[in-house]
Amino acid sequence: MSFWLKNIGCEVRLRIRSEKPKVAPPGILEVLGKRELGTNEWRRFEYVYTVPETYCNIRFEVNILQPGTLWIDDVRIEDVGTEP
Repeated sequence: MSFWLKNIGCEVRLRIRSEKPKVAPPGILEVLGKRELGTNEWRRFEYVYTVPETYCNIRFEVNILQPGTLWIDDVRIEDVGTEP
């Protein structure tokens, strides 16, 4: 998964995980503050997440925790296959 993010003044929580009713395996959780995202600068994020075999979906969340302006662009979720 990859995407570009730009903000002015936001604090953002990113979450990537698979879901099943009442059961959720660990995923990727990252909280990005104003300093980490910069001010009005595009920043590229890239994550590798393995969906468990018995799951068939992926959930990607961007939660804005503090007011500001946020842009997100070029979101890509790609299957990179399995290693031999």
